[in-house]
Amino acid sequence: MIIEFIDLKELCRRMCISRGSYYDITNVKHEKHDSSFPVPVTVFTSTKLRFSSIDVDAYIKAHSHSV
Repeated sequence: MIIEFIDLKELCRRMCISRGSYYDITNVKHEKHDSSFPVPVTVFTSTKLRFSSIDVDAYIKAHSHSV
């Protein structure tokens, strides 16, 4: 399995959420806060937010509603 590190734009695209929703979900003081949401990781010397595609896909799978 290949680990891909995605940026915030790609995370939002995969989860069908806006940047604003991302900040709401990750803000501990917000009513939409979700502590199980994927945590950004540090990749080399980049200062941009990066997320493990494995963590993101697992979160999506765990929170998807099957019909």
